[in-house]
Amino acid sequence: MHDELIFEVPDEEIESATRLVKQVMESAFELSVPLVTEARVGTNWGELTVIDPDMSILIEKE
Repeated sequence: MHDELIFEVPDEEIESATRLVKQVMESAFELSVPLVTEARVGTNWGELTVIDPDMSILIEKE
């Protein structure tokens, strides 16, 4: 399955919002396979950067 959710979040809340959304989404339903999410941040679709799961760095510039 493939879906996108868009959240408008103040810069100072990106880390906490990302952790919360990731935790909620990955535990929303128990499956026999892992339910994995990915977070990206940017000012528009053309400037999204993947956020490292440990939130220490931005790891990919597209």
